[in-house]
Amino acid sequence: MLHKMTDITKTHDIMGSIWFFVGMSIIVLGLTTLTGHVLSAVGVGGDVIGGIFGGVGISTIIGTLFVLFSGGSIVHHKKLSGDTLSVIVLLTGVYLSYTTSVFLGLLLVSYLTTVKGK
Repeated sequence: MLHKMTDITKTHDIMGSIWFFVGMSIIVLGLTTLTGHVLSAVGVGGDVIGGIFGGVGISTIIGTLFVLFSGGSIVHHKKLSGDTLSVIVLLTGVYLSYTTSVFLGLLLVSYLTTVKGK
Protein backbone atom coordinates (compact mmCIF):
# COMPACT_ATOMS: atom_id res chain seq x y z
CA MET A 1 0.00 0.00 0.00
CA LEU A 2 2.86 2.39 0.74
CA HIS A 3 4.30 1.64 -2.69
CA LYS A 4 1.04 2.76 -4.33
CA MET A 5 1.10 6.04 -2.41
CA THR A 6 4.75 6.84 -3.11
CA ASP A 7 4.91 5.89 -6.79
CA ILE A 8 6.94 8.64 -8.45
CA THR A 9 6.23 7.60 -12.03
CA LYS A 10 2.45 7.90 -11.74
CA THR A 11 0.57 11.17 -12.29
CA HIS A 12 -1.60 11.74 -9.23
CA ASP A 13 -4.75 13.74 -8.75
CA ILE A 14 -5.13 16.08 -5.77
CA MET A 15 -6.10 13.33 -3.34
CA GLY A 16 -3.29 11.11 -4.61
CA SER A 17 -0.89 14.00 -4.15
CA ILE A 18 -2.02 14.39 -0.54
CA TRP A 19 -1.47 10.68 0.08
CA PHE A 20 1.93 10.96 -1.60
CA PHE A 21 2.79 13.74 0.84
CA VAL A 22 1.65 11.64 3.80
CA GLY A 23 3.59 8.56 2.63
CA MET A 24 6.77 10.49 1.95
CA SER A 25 6.46 12.30 5.29
CA ILE A 26 6.33 8.94 7.06
CA ILE A 27 9.38 7.76 5.13
CA VAL A 28 11.40 10.93 5.77
CA LEU A 29 10.55 10.88 9.49
CA GLY A 30 11.71 7.29 9.79
CA LEU A 31 14.81 7.90 7.70
CA THR A 32 15.95 10.96 9.63
CA THR A 33 15.22 9.38 13.00
CA LEU A 34 17.08 6.18 12.19
CA THR A 35 20.03 7.90 10.54
CA GLY A 36 20.27 10.47 13.33
CA HIS A 37 20.25 7.74 15.96
CA VAL A 38 22.89 5.71 14.15
CA LEU A 39 25.11 8.76 13.62
CA SER A 40 24.82 9.77 17.26
CA ALA A 41 25.61 6.20 18.38
CA VAL A 42 28.71 6.22 16.18
CA GLY A 43 29.70 9.59 17.61
CA VAL A 44 29.25 11.73 14.52
CA GLY A 45 27.09 14.80 15.07
CA GLY A 46 25.47 13.75 18.32
CA ASP A 47 25.32 17.35 19.54
CA VAL A 48 23.80 18.91 16.44
CA ILE A 49 20.81 16.60 15.95
CA GLY A 50 17.89 18.72 17.03
CA GLY A 51 15.06 16.78 15.44
CA ILE A 52 13.24 17.30 12.18
CA PHE A 53 10.85 19.85 13.68
CA GLY A 54 13.72 22.00 14.98
CA GLY A 55 14.90 22.95 11.51
CA VAL A 56 18.61 22.69 12.28
CA GLY A 57 21.15 19.92 12.36
CA ILE A 58 21.84 16.70 10.57
CA SER A 59 18.15 15.77 10.30
CA THR A 60 17.53 18.86 8.17
CA ILE A 61 20.39 17.95 5.86
CA ILE A 62 19.14 14.36 5.53
CA GLY A 63 15.59 15.59 4.88
CA THR A 64 16.80 18.11 2.30
CA LEU A 65 18.76 15.41 0.49
CA PHE A 66 15.63 13.23 0.53
CA VAL A 67 13.60 16.06 -1.00
CA LEU A 68 16.31 16.61 -3.62
CA PHE A 69 16.53 12.94 -4.60
CA SER A 70 12.78 12.28 -4.62
CA GLY A 71 11.99 15.49 -6.54
CA GLY A 72 14.88 14.94 -8.93
CA SER A 73 13.72 11.41 -9.67
CA ILE A 74 10.19 12.68 -10.35
CA VAL A 75 11.53 15.28 -12.78
CA HIS A 76 13.76 12.67 -14.42
CA HIS A 77 11.17 9.88 -14.75
CA LYS A 78 8.48 12.20 -16.08
CA LYS A 79 10.99 13.86 -18.44
CA LEU A 80 10.27 17.32 -17.03
CA SER A 81 13.84 18.60 -17.11
CA GLY A 82 12.98 20.79 -20.10
CA ASP A 83 10.03 22.31 -18.25
CA THR A 84 11.44 25.40 -16.55
CA LEU A 85 8.56 25.75 -14.07
CA SER A 86 9.01 22.18 -12.79
CA VAL A 87 12.73 22.73 -12.25
CA ILE A 88 12.03 26.02 -10.43
CA VAL A 89 9.45 24.28 -8.22
CA LEU A 90 11.99 21.56 -7.41
CA LEU A 91 14.74 24.05 -6.57
CA THR A 92 12.33 26.10 -4.46
CA GLY A 93 11.31 22.94 -2.61
CA VAL A 94 14.93 22.09 -1.87
CA TYR A 95 15.62 25.64 -0.69
CA LEU A 96 12.54 25.73 1.54
CA SER A 97 13.28 22.32 3.00
CA TYR A 98 16.75 23.48 4.01
CA THR A 99 15.79 26.91 5.34
CA THR A 100 12.25 26.49 6.65
CA SER A 101 10.89 22.96 6.95
CA VAL A 102 11.41 19.62 5.26
CA PHE A 103 7.64 19.18 5.10
CA LEU A 104 7.25 22.40 3.12
CA GLY A 105 9.76 21.09 0.58
CA LEU A 106 7.86 17.79 0.42
CA LEU A 107 4.68 19.73 -0.25
CA LEU A 108 6.20 21.20 -3.41
CA VAL A 109 7.55 17.79 -4.43
CA SER A 110 4.07 16.34 -4.00
CA TYR A 111 2.82 19.07 -6.34
CA LEU A 112 5.26 17.77 -8.95
CA THR A 113 3.41 14.44 -8.93
CA THR A 114 0.33 16.18 -10.35
CA VAL A 115 2.23 17.45 -13.43
CA LYS A 116 1.83 15.26 -16.50
CA GLY A 117 5.03 13.99 -18.01
CA LYS A 118 6.03 14.19 -21.65
